[in-house]
This record gives sequence, C-alpha cells and structure tokens, in this order.
Amino acid sequence: MLGTLLEYQGATDVKITPEADAVDTGYLSLYGLKLVAGRNFYLSDSTRKTIPASETAPGQPGYRAIILNETAARDLGFRRPADAVGRQLVSGLATTAFVVGVVKDFHSDDMHTKIRPFVFSYDQTMAFHLSVKLSSAGASGGKIKSLLTNMESAFKHLYPGTPFQSQFFDESMERLYQRERQTSQILNIAMGIAIFISCMGLFGLATFTANQRTREIGIRKVLGAGVPQLVSMLSREFVVLVGLSTLIAAPLAAWAAHQWLQNFAYRTTMPWWLFVLAGAAATVIALLTVSWQTIRAARANPVKSLRVE
Repeated sequence: MLGTLLEYQGATDVKITPEADAVDTGYLSLYGLKLVAGRNFYLSDSTRKTIPASETAPGQPGYRAIILNETAARDLGFRRPADAVGRQLVSGLATTAFVVGVVKDFHSDDMHTKIRPFVFSYDQTMAFHLSVKLSSAGASGGKIKSLLTNMESAFKHLYPGTPFQSQFFDESMERLYQRERQTSQILNIAMGIAIFISCMGLFGLATFTANQRTREIGIRKVLGAGVPQLVSMLSREFVVLVGLSTLIAAPLAAWAAHQWLQNFAYRTTMPWWLFVLAGAAATVIALLTVSWQTIRAARANPVKSLRVE
C-alpha cells in the first residue's frame, strides 16, 4: 500500500496519493499525534497484504487497519473525521483495508509545504526505521553517547552487514529551517552594521550642527532659554529626519516581508503597529546617539559661545 493510490469506492470513486508510513502501536503516543476519531492500532490488527473477504470486517481480529490524517480523510470525501472510521479502502496493490482512526493534521515537512494527505499502516514488514525516546532526566552527553554505542552494537548483532545510522529528531527539524536560520543570522549582522554606521553618521551630524549653531545657542541662553528647550531645539531636526526615513522605509520593508512570507504555505501578516514600533525604536536610538552632543552644546558657557567668531 505504501507509495500507491488509495481509493474509496463510495457514491463516487475518489483516489488520492498520500504519503505513507508503516508504524506500530506506540508511534502515535511517541510523537504526540492526537486522535480526533476512532482508535489506535491493536496488536491483533493484521499485517498481511491480502485478506480473505470473510475476514475483512471491522471489529473482527485479523483485518487490515489504517489510520488517516484529517487531510487524507477530507480528500477522500469525508466531511467529518468520524465519517471515515470503519470505511473500506482499496490501495493500488489491491489491498483491502479499513480505517480505524483519524489523527489531527501534523507537519511532515517544513512550513514551505502544505500539509499533505498521510496514511499509517500497521505493517511491521514494511517498517525501516526505529524511533526511540530517550529520557532527559540526568541524560548527559556522555551517557547519550554510550547509549548510542550500545544501540549500534545491538543493531549490528541483529543485522550484520547493515550500516547503523542514527539522528536526533530535533536535528532533523533543524535542517528543515537551516536556510531560514542562516538568512536570519546574515540579516541580524547586516542590521547591526547598518545601525552602527547610522549612529556614527548621526553623531557626526549632531556635532557639526552644534558647532554651526554655537552663537545661536549662546544668544538663546542669555535670553533665558533652558537646557531642555535647547536640547529639544537641537534634536527636533533629527527626529524629523528619522520620521521621514521611517515613512520611506516602512512600505519597502512591508513589501519585502510580504514577498518573503509568500514562500511559506502557512504564514502570518505583518501588523501595522510593528512598523510604528520600529520607527519609535529608531527615534529612541537616534536621540540616544545625539543626546550627549546636544546636551553638551546646551550646557556650554554662553560667554564662550558668543566669543566664537
């Protein structure tokens, strides 16, 4: 049945090509797959490829059992998962099977791919992988390495000449998003460099502006302007510049984020407040960058400021 068509001969014949896997009774609980209808596999469920018609009746020991995911049940024409339970299906290998359960949809690929129909069969002759859950209680790196060594020895004893290959589940998930993580690291580095260069430019501009307006600052202080008023005056133009840059950058960032999200089958939307928050953060960074220079200029002795030629 694996890798073949799956057909439901109901009011109308429906055929799908699902992904498939052969599992045992402990697979669902090991991976946390939730049954939304029906039951899990029993040890009495048959593993034979052909079953006489007299035995293919739900509820009797010996019939071939399969479990679908919600997408497979829906693609076969069942409106509710419970409607698929007990139905007889035919695979491309002329195998008759009965649906004993339906599990909640799960991701077997990364988020770039939509959830596809999936079918589980209880067939030990078609199982090629062994999943083992290791206890995290007191499991150090040395103990895990020793355990894997013992598992390899046992495997080679049972299957001499067959290479032993093992991988951790979280590592396999990590590989699915390796490109996204690399992109994130590159963007974070580029963002840090851009912020640093921008801050250096703002600091230089603040220094230049303060030097150009030295006499104006001195006159305003003599006329009674306080430090807060002078700092506000000197910082206002930088806030305006940051605001204009935010207005220009926000639409471009929104477009780039939208284009990037199109690569995913399941995606969110970019909320408007996120761009407002980014603009506010840019303003705060700009003010922190120029604050030292503006406060220094505002607190300068007005006598010295007025003597500047």
